[in-house]
Amino acid sequence: MSAPSLNGILESTLFVRDLGRARTFYQNALGSTPFSESESGCGFEVAQGQLLLIVAEEKARLPSQTPGGTRSP
Repeated sequence: MSAPSLNGILESTLFVRDLGRARTFYQNALGSTPFSESESGCGFEVAQGQLLLIVAEEKARLPSQTPGGTRSP
């Protein structure tokens, strides 16, 4: 059986210690503003349909509420 071919990477997530610093770095490096921001992270569209998500490490360790219920870390 051969491996399936890839069309691209839809989403990559980076966990960072300093969200503000990382946001500024990627905003300058990518030349764009985040499409989404919160106290726990932000997201950049790096190409059509391809996302780079930046998540604060300390927030990723906490349970979070979603419409479907609580998500554990």
